[in-house]
Amino acid sequence: MKRKLSIATGLAVSAAFLWLACRHVDFHALAAILAGIEPAPLLMVVLGVCAELLIRGIKWRLLLAPSGPVRAWDTTRIEAAGLALNNVLPLRLGEVARAAFAANYFKLPIATILSTILAEKALDFAALLLLAAVAAAASGTALPSAGRGPVILAVALTLGALALLVAGANASGRLARHPGVQRTVNSLKLGLTAFTSPVTAACVCTLALLQWFINSLNYYWVALAFGLSSVTVTKSAILSFTGAAASSAPGMPGYFGSFELGVSAVLTAWGINREAALAYAATAHILSYLVVTAAGLFFIYQMGQSLGKIWEEFSAKTPEGGRAMESSSHIHKENADPVGDQHTLPEGYGTTEAVLLPRDPNWMFIYWEISDQTKAEVRAKHGTDIFERARQVIRVYDTTSDSDARKHFDSPVLMEAKSWYINVPESGRTYCCEIGLATPEGGFISLVRTNNIQLPAGRLSDTADGQWLSVTPDFDKLLQLSGVEYIGKGSGEVARSLAQRWEALRGIFSKAEAWGVNSITPPAQQGTAQKKFWLAADCEVILYGATEPDALVSVCGRKVPLNPDGTFSMRFALPDGEMNLPVKAVSKKGTDTQEIEIKVTRTTKSYDK
Repeated sequence: MKRKLSIATGLAVSAAFLWLACRHVDFHALAAILAGIEPAPLLMVVLGVCAELLIRGIKWRLLLAPSGPVRAWDTTRIEAAGLALNNVLPLRLGEVARAAFAANYFKLPIATILSTILAEKALDFAALLLLAAVAAAASGTALPSAGRGPVILAVALTLGALALLVAGANASGRLARHPGVQRTVNSLKLGLTAFTSPVTAACVCTLALLQWFINSLNYYWVALAFGLSSVTVTKSAILSFTGAAASSAPGMPGYFGSFELGVSAVLTAWGINREAALAYAATAHILSYLVVTAAGLFFIYQMGQSLGKIWEEFSAKTPEGGRAMESSSHIHKENADPVGDQHTLPEGYGTTEAVLLPRDPNWMFIYWEISDQTKAEVRAKHGTDIFERARQVIRVYDTTSDSDARKHFDSPVLMEAKSWYINVPESGRTYCCEIGLATPEGGFISLVRTNNIQLPAGRLSDTADGQWLSVTPDFDKLLQLSGVEYIGKGSGEVARSLAQRWEALRGIFSKAEAWGVNSITPPAQQGTAQKKFWLAADCEVILYGATEPDALVSVCGRKVPLNPDGTFSMRFALPDGEMNLPVKAVSKKGTDTQEIEIKVTRTTKSYDK
């Protein structure tokens, strides 16, 4: 109900503005003026609007660059899509959809995207105000009073963004007790990091001024098309300011009504008749509207979206419907199974953490998650290409004693694998690991550190007492020593894999117990113990492949993250029986599909000779 009321109010406000703009207008004279328009300058307007979109994309790319590698063409497409959605959908959903598209496409926190959009808007208002003020001073024309509200808003947003950057940097320590708030503040800060570089800040400001200068020229070309020689380049800058200020008023999609009223009122004040003023305003508005909307809708459908889908997801399922916006490849999964969703673990939790577990005396199992925010912070500090330049490794530390604390070795890893097995040279010692980047200069950038674990000794115990005990409780104690009680989150796959391995080890030592191995008998009785030769073996499956870097790949129906070059790999436990591993790749546009089905069969036989 509230949404419908907002839409109806916007339509009513626009209708009122259109009535005010059109009253006292002779429509026969208006038609005659439109019939005599010169088309050649309008072609310059079309080129100018396209140039504006490209500059907007480059400017936004510079704002996002410290957070991660982005392409100017991608930012241009998403920016144009957001502007088009503002033109065709009510409630100005374009900026919301733009933030969701960008967060999903660039794999960045949505708070970071929103902070760059906020900075961009504040910068646009400031650049527009500066150009209009210079033009007003040069032409001796006063700025229209209707623009005072947006000017105050622009100043407030600019000061607020700068205050957030400074306050966030200083409050980092005080927010440690509130990790959720701290993550949000860090994400917002990350979106403003571009302004900490003088060169980047200067480039962004220059592009903003260039963008609005081209916008002013578009108004000048429209004036030439109508033969309005009194509208000079400087006065066109004032009209650009007026149009932007009028578009900020509430109304129907596309800002119709408020724009025509504001621009025609300024032209009338300059001595131009009502019919010519309205014809000018309508032509300038409609031409820009058509170019931006056509380009934006093209990019929207190119990205696999549609107006109906976007409207459903961003309006019908917003606060009124009690559901929040989601940033997925299609904003929200349609026709989702509500029962299945309740029992399916998410692919990630948005946090950076790593857990280390023992597997046997010489093998450890590690699984981890590196959040997009952590990656963005590392890129901002060490360069946007740091993940491409550096080697991704697991650094293994022997922490058995203080003297061993600096002993370590590196094991290459694919960070997107999210889990790995590590072989260590010595059993019975204490280890911990760090997931990080080994730089070409010889440095190491740590992303996350695990807990400490103590591996069991790879031999029979020398401890002796007068009691026989089952081996199984010792494994339960070993699990506690591993630091497993600190694990708050895990996946079903990890749990199943570990369970199989612990059961295998239990079986091995149960055999040893059945063979008469007594690791806890007194010395007087130990001579009667019979030791028997034994063997244990296991195997796993490593699946790997490659496709286009922007394709969507799934294995067994589960989405697989790709490396920047399109490669991927996964590890699977291999129990006895047949295992099917269907691999599916779908092109970015969704038009091409390739599937490969891999079947692996394992049969384990043991012989006691």
